[in-house]
Amino acid sequence: MVSLLLIISFLLHITLIMAVYHLYQQLQLSKRSKDQELEILFADFLKEIRIENERLQSQLINEPPPKNEGKKEEMTLTKNRSITNKAEHYKENNFFNLLQEEKNDQLLETSIESKIFSMYNQGQSIDDIAKTLNRGKTEVALILKLHSNKAENT
Repeated sequence: MVSLLLIISFLLHITLIMAVYHLYQQLQLSKRSKDQELEILFADFLKEIRIENERLQSQLINEPPPKNEGKKEEMTLTKNRSITNKAEHYKENNFFNLLQEEKNDQLLETSIESKIFSMYNQGQSIDDIAKTLNRGKTEVALILKLHSNKAENT
């Protein structure tokens, strides 16, 4: 009787081991198929990004780039130009023009954030501010929101 129970137990164990192995193979197969799907998805996404980049590059080549007010490089170039211009004027002993250029250099240019805050305080909507400053609505809203959060924290 004991031998019969051992044989049945042995057969059940073999059957369960085979079932677990079969499930493991199915799991590996589904992982491979998901990996392939992800790989295809990423490849399609990269193709779309490449197409968009090529479109943007062609637009940039055809159109002159817009001026960016916040560039440090442009600021250093303008400062270097003004310094060389001042030196040339100094050499020519034209002190009057030199004084006028120094006054012009002392004028401060307002930042985008300060322009946004002043326009918002004047009662303009976010859409109007974005159109006037040639910025995105989200960017304007984000700057205003960050400023309000900083004001609340202090």
